[in-house]
Amino acid sequence: MKTNINDEESLSAITTEGHPKDLVAIYNAISSDANFADIEIEGDPPGLYADRLERMICEIELFVRRVLINDEVAFKIEKDRNGNDLVRARYLGRKIKMFDKFLSIKSDVFEFSEHVKIFFRACDSMRLHMGYFENPFDLNRNKSEIIKASRFNQLCTEIRRDGRSKATRKKIADRKYSFTRNYKSCLKYEENLFLRYSRLLVLRLDFGYWKGLSKTISLEEARRHLAKFHNSKRWNSIFENVVGYIWKIEYGERKGYHFHLIFFCDGAKVQNDNYLAWQIGKYWEGNVSENKGTHFNCNRSKTRYKRCGIGMVSHFDVEKRAIFLSEVVSYLCKKEQYLKLKLNSKIKTIGKGIVAERSQSGAGRPRSREINRPEKNVLEISY
Repeated sequence: MKTNINDEESLSAITTEGHPKDLVAIYNAISSDANFADIEIEGDPPGLYADRLERMICEIELFVRRVLINDEVAFKIEKDRNGNDLVRARYLGRKIKMFDKFLSIKSDVFEFSEHVKIFFRACDSMRLHMGYFENPFDLNRNKSEIIKASRFNQLCTEIRRDGRSKATRKKIADRKYSFTRNYKSCLKYEENLFLRYSRLLVLRLDFGYWKGLSKTISLEEARRHLAKFHNSKRWNSIFENVVGYIWKIEYGERKGYHFHLIFFCDGAKVQNDNYLAWQIGKYWEGNVSENKGTHFNCNRSKTRYKRCGIGMVSHFDVEKRAIFLSEVVSYLCKKEQYLKLKLNSKIKTIGKGIVAERSQSGAGRPRSREINRPEKNVLEISY
């Protein structure tokens, strides 16, 4: 059965005590994004992917944030009436049961959020390993378990020392700035497209590889397929009305390397978004990926979105444009803050096309009405 992060008592307890629920929403969205594509393309039952990675990352992030916002101890060590040590687990102390699960997701493939990296650095500095806190259920009876409780308190202290340092706070700010820069760049890109076109047909597709093959596809091969796809847009007729695009490469524990793409098409020349998206997806599967690829057409399933920002969008459709920017573009950029590929800094993980210069003739309908732009995205998270 699929486990929704927001349904877990351990997470809801934190989010109702000052932590941003948007953080849980981000990890739920990342998890749902990976699972939904698997279900539609592969026919797999839900819930096989999220519990292993995104759910644990979210748990670690919320644990670290809870540690940083106050100085509460995980375990309170007292004396009973007979002078014996007595250990009382506080909220943070109950997380000791998840310690091995937290460490199990450590990876050289992904770059986690700065808060998650704080946790792993603290464990490394204290030389804590999987099994160190194994079966800590009899804290009031076993002297060694009291020592473990003290060590867990020390772990929280080390997290605070690292997380509150000037260097770490700068890293968090830099990661946030990187997202803001990418988001504003995409926002400007969309704005420039609407200066040229009164209507845009917006397509949202995911490109991936068949199960069984996905783990055999290297980063170099995936990037070669993406380059081949971009080059083919110059001469293939199915792209003749595509006037802009945004792409992003990601890596999933089960899906391997895959791509998220947004296409902007001239709405005056093409209207059937579902069919065009299907054509592009099939072209990726057969011609580009050499029959190794799969695709997911989000436009075919527009009804599953409570707030839909894809399909035909008019320049003056303020609401739909705002939904597109805040729930499609913002989400695509936002994920970089929390989970991204660990790559050479010279390798781009997100990119976009170039908008052709406007005609100097002055032809075309003028855009005289102001559009309220969502400068601050709806998934903003405070620190």
